[in-house]
Amino acid sequence: MKNIKLGKWILYIRRNFQQRILSFLGITGSLFIFQACYDTPQDFNPDTLISFEGSVKSEDTRESVSDIEVKLSLSNEYDLLSTHTDENGRFIFDIIAESPDDSYDISINDIDGEKNGSFRSSNKSLSAENKSENITILLKRKN
Repeated sequence: MKNIKLGKWILYIRRNFQQRILSFLGITGSLFIFQACYDTPQDFNPDTLISFEGSVKSEDTRESVSDIEVKLSLSNEYDLLSTHTDENGRFIFDIIAESPDDSYDISINDIDGEKNGSFRSSNKSLSAENKSENITILLKRKN
């Protein structure tokens, strides 16, 4: 570079700098367009996985009740998930919370009638603050 005159050297540095700036802007611009088109989440946090696990039991006998419908909804707005208890009366919901302030409702319904005994419906409110919650729900028999 000693042989390059000062003016040419400054021009060389300026062009090199401009090329680097333009290539950087091209990459960031491409990433921005990709994100805008494909809705890539910027702040996805894998810690927002929530697990509601529990069991349904008869209030008077404390025995597990199978084949009970269990629905998870977002604050009574709409149903998110639905399942039935297994032979041990257990159920589980794994969801990704949109906000740590979300609250959820679990509704329990005996939809098979006398097959496992008739039970009254029940509801329970839950919070997304606890990332994992184990719930026991006791159902009363219908008279």
